[in-house]
Amino acid sequence: MDIEDPWKSADSGSSPAGLGGFGILQRGNDDQLMKIKESLKKGLDDTTWGPVYKLFEDEDSSAMEFEAATEKIDVNDKHLTGVPLLTYCVAFDRLSFLESLLMTKDNRKKKMDLNVKDDFNKWTPIMWCCYLDRYSCLTELMRFSDELDLYYKTATGQSLESLAVPGTAIYGFMDIHQVFTKKPQQVEDLYKAPADINPGIDSTMDELNLQTAGLRVHDDIDEDTAYFHPAERSTAVEQPPDIPPESEFNYKILEPRQYIVFTSLDIDKIAALVETIPNKFPHKPNIAAAVTFQCIRYAHHKRNNRKMIESVYDLCLQKLCPPEEDQDILKKSYALGYLNFLYYYLYRDETVLPAYPNILQNIIDTMLSLIKSLSSAINNRLKPLLVPGILEYTTISDVKETLYKNDWNFFKKRKINRLKHDSYDHILKQLYPPSVKEQMKPSPLKIVQIFGALTYVFDLHSIHPVLLQQCISISAKWLAHTIFNELIRSKQLLSRAHAMQIRLNLSILHDWVKNHNFKVDKPELMDTFMWQRFPLTIVQDVGAIDLSDPSKQPIKNVLFYKPVVEEPCSDETNSLFFYQPFARIWQYHFEPVYQLLQWLQVATSLEASEDVMQSTLKLFNRLNATQLYKSLDRYRYEINEEKSKMKKLLRQRVKAEKEEEPIMLETEFDVYLALPTLHELYALYDECESSYIYLPVLPVEIQDEVDDVHDQVKGDQDLETASGTFENMDEPKPAAHAVWSSNDMKLQENPW
Repeated sequence: MDIEDPWKSADSGSSPAGLGGFGILQRGNDDQLMKIKESLKKGLDDTTWGPVYKLFEDEDSSAMEFEAATEKIDVNDKHLTGVPLLTYCVAFDRLSFLESLLMTKDNRKKKMDLNVKDDFNKWTPIMWCCYLDRYSCLTELMRFSDELDLYYKTATGQSLESLAVPGTAIYGFMDIHQVFTKKPQQVEDLYKAPADINPGIDSTMDELNLQTAGLRVHDDIDEDTAYFHPAERSTAVEQPPDIPPESEFNYKILEPRQYIVFTSLDIDKIAALVETIPNKFPHKPNIAAAVTFQCIRYAHHKRNNRKMIESVYDLCLQKLCPPEEDQDILKKSYALGYLNFLYYYLYRDETVLPAYPNILQNIIDTMLSLIKSLSSAINNRLKPLLVPGILEYTTISDVKETLYKNDWNFFKKRKINRLKHDSYDHILKQLYPPSVKEQMKPSPLKIVQIFGALTYVFDLHSIHPVLLQQCISISAKWLAHTIFNELIRSKQLLSRAHAMQIRLNLSILHDWVKNHNFKVDKPELMDTFMWQRFPLTIVQDVGAIDLSDPSKQPIKNVLFYKPVVEEPCSDETNSLFFYQPFARIWQYHFEPVYQLLQWLQVATSLEASEDVMQSTLKLFNRLNATQLYKSLDRYRYEINEEKSKMKKLLRQRVKAEKEEEPIMLETEFDVYLALPTLHELYALYDECESSYIYLPVLPVEIQDEVDDVHDQVKGDQDLETASGTFENMDEPKPAAHAVWSSNDMKLQENPW
């Protein structure tokens, strides 16, 4: 009995596209491919297409030869062979030829059409990539995804999605980038930065996006590298210096090219120039700060004009600070870096800030506002990940299979029993890595990546680490308090199984914290007496400082140093709190959460006695009796778990309390600023090898633009300077003229 080949019979009835049968599995020798290759022979006798055919047939031919042969060919022309040149590159699987065409597509007389169709199947080149499984060619074409029509359909209904075979690398690539699930207007360029970003910073924007995704562009950035140490600063974000290494700056005396001469009429144009600096020097906020600083020191030392100082400061800051609703952490950190350097430059001048304390207060208030805004932007990114990524994220199979009282467990029991019988298959399944969609779900790693992006942008803009410590501390505190409140109010999560899983999830965050356990060095050259009075010493004489009455102090919203007998410091109103290792700060904020999770794991196993309750309250010192009682009141018992005997004693303790204890933790709290001292700023910006980068000296390009601005209004400057000419003139003699103050002198009409 002659049995017919089932694959052959299925293929014979398939459509030309190979979609109706199994011919799609044999695409290496497909008739469609042979038809495309044979069509090229039609151009053998042509003077231009003949050499191209020989290059495709010769496996040793180079991209340089191909580029020379196709230099005069219209790549969109298909009247001779019926197939465009791009499709031939895909059909013959010549990636180097395809790269050569795409690199020169903008240099040709006629713009290349990446969606040109062949005359046989009416397919675009990227559709041929999917059909022939040319993964490398497809990824090369997808670099220009903004020019590709990913949703084109033929008259017979064939599309990119229908030609991609599930399970192949191409289908996985499209699925990961959600090309099949997005609407046409939602598909963005997969490789390029947004169009409004300056081309000079595309690579950094890509690195920031990859940093958020847990990846890196550059291999020379080590995760274990401590941030904000000058000798260890990441070289991946360094750019060629704009200032020669031998440059010096005199902070005490005005020297040529170290201050900007301007008038009140120039301020608008100087502010407009400052607004353009982030695009020209994307990650150097010190240059924008240098322009403002040179204007301020000229207005102070030469003109002694308060109004000019305040105007140029306010207008420059207004141009650089993004609006409050803007959630772009890159822009906000740039503005914070600008203020960070401006504060450093003015601090070193030693005469401006004592003369104008309001400038220092304004810098403090704006820094504090930006830190709060940055923390809010981070919190808004963390909020949607909190429940699925921490509280409900489960990796322990026993947690998923736990049976609870008061639940309908009939079908769940049957499922668990079936899993026990199929234990081998279940274990085998666990050995395979999770699917791509499973990996894309929120997890603790996503939260780690957001914190990593925050530290990256601070390092990118060379911001002092004490400011990062405060910003990341605010976000860590908000995260800890929010998790605590979600646990207390939830009836599904208050169980020992979930407590164990959540503690495991938080340990992933803690591991990242320990690996990035940076610490801000204390100012060693400043004694305790002076540190206690800082930053008042910037604007006041030491003898005039009164620490006893905060209301009379000229500087508000700042933290002061308070000596402690024993460390660690747990007082958040003490600036010393932020000079501890970050792991210690994290531990302090998350201690209530850790204690609550520990309590949930042991609550039902404790004996009911007064001594045990007192020992428990003493051990869980960050929790009160009301919180312990509320967690047991909503506790979710497992089927074989005994009722807690401690609940009754805790209820009696709560009723005996005279004042009601708080249950929820505050997620909105007052924040004050800890300013870095001059010794810390010296160590970071003046004592490092590349200290010349941080000098307030303008690059040649910016200096030329400043000169142009000044030349345009030079006449206005002369007019403004001459406006006081008549104020000191001597009054003319009465013999020659009438007395000016005489009331009898009246203006005459013009006799002419």
